[in-house]
Amino acid sequence: MMKKISICIPCYNEENNIHLMVERLKELFRNELSSYDCSILFIDNNSTDSTRDIIREEVARGGVKAIFNARNFPMTSGYYGLLNAGGDCTISIPADFQIPIDIVPKLVKEWEGGAAIVCAVKEGTKSSRLMWGIRQRFYHLYENLANGEIISNYTGAGLYDKKFLDVLREMDDPVPNLLAMVMSHGWNIKKVYYKEEKRRAGKTKNNLLSLISIAVLRITNTSIIIPRLTMIIGVMISLISFAGAIVYIILSLVLRTGFIAGIIPILCSIFFMGSILMIFLGLIGEYIIKINTRVTRAPLVIEDERVGFDKE
Repeated sequence: MMKKISICIPCYNEENNIHLMVERLKELFRNELSSYDCSILFIDNNSTDSTRDIIREEVARGGVKAIFNARNFPMTSGYYGLLNAGGDCTISIPADFQIPIDIVPKLVKEWEGGAAIVCAVKEGTKSSRLMWGIRQRFYHLYENLANGEIISNYTGAGLYDKKFLDVLREMDDPVPNLLAMVMSHGWNIKKVYYKEEKRRAGKTKNNLLSLISIAVLRITNTSIIIPRLTMIIGVMISLISFAGAIVYIILSLVLRTGFIAGIIPILCSIFFMGSILMIFLGLIGEYIIKINTRVTRAPLVIEDERVGFDKE
């Protein structure tokens, strides 16, 4: 019996890429991976162009199914697709061709070699060098703040064995961080490297705010250092303030040197402490938001429609 490989493709306004993506994947499985049964799942994040209509055309041709979200769920849609793809393993890749399709056989080879998780890791990019540099600085910070090991330049694309996906389904986390879950609950993890291509068509859907949201999610989901750092900085500032007060008392009252600091140090201290408090209150608020989301059991996505599942 042929092993079944599911390809999960999150998409949003990718009307110019859908047909070619399906064509390339089917060609790949006809030639290099002909001994496997392939199923393609698109999870559409409420696209506003003709993406859904094009996906319906591909579903009608066969070998493709789709989940249409009722609205845009940018942080959880791809993860939800993974959990619903089925198959002996599931490969997650974006629809924009920035991850080359020829990486798929490499992922499958590592899986057949015993890997339960095969991470697609960027080793370079043909896109913006500026963004590449910013991402490297972020991963360096992330490595220092995370509780355990992380995989730099790994964004969630890769291959996941059915057994690992079953573990994720049992966890039922409404605020998932796939990268953290891979490192905390994964086993037999391998890496396959690729160079990121430029988008074939369309514009990136990740603006500055969405990238910041992703960064904050990753840090707060994997790091317990920040709350502890808050306490440590608070203790250090209080000690410095106490020492400064002692010095001021000695200079002005004991030695009577006529030293007068004036109001400037007081204002600087107030603004400094205020900024520190605002930063850490915001970060602690992120932890509280995640606790609230987990308590209320918010759904990962709200489905509008499923198509093609009855043909399996």
